[in-house]
Amino acid sequence: MSLRIRDIKIEDYKEIGKIRKMPGVIENILSNKYEEEELIKEKIINRGKNQYWYVAEENGKVIGLGILMNHGNLRKKHVGVITLMVNSDNQNKGVGSLLMDKLINLSESLNIIRLELCVFRDNYKAINLYKKFGFKEEGIKVKSALKNGEYADEIMMARISLYI
Repeated sequence: MSLRIRDIKIEDYKEIGKIRKMPGVIENILSNKYEEEELIKEKIINRGKNQYWYVAEENGKVIGLGILMNHGNLRKKHVGVITLMVNSDNQNKGVGSLLMDKLINLSESLNIIRLELCVFRDNYKAINLYKKFGFKEEGIKVKSALKNGEYADEIMMARISLYI
């Protein structure tokens, strides 16, 4: 097995689109779950200088995505927002941990001391991963998103850097 984390390339958009539509992934995406591949390509091309996109690649195939976004405004430049997604066939195999390691190390090098994310309340795999990396629950956004046709709660989580 040859697993590595690398910068995203424009041509990765098709694989990212496929991952987003997989059972075990699609129902846990908080953004528009029906984003077309061309829109994903556009987002990759037009990402801002404060957006860092990485993919997990195994034997030449993209199997995960990690994004760190920093608002860049003066009052929030110490805050980063994380997005993480792993191919359902590769969940619970350390891929999410490798992506999270990359994003945390990058955030510390950028002097980002607070990392934030939101996760569906019933996405236990993701919640356990985030807790493993020091994320704490900060609150619940009740009925904040539609999931499978029903209102669902999100948990707001954050991690404060140990290197403040």
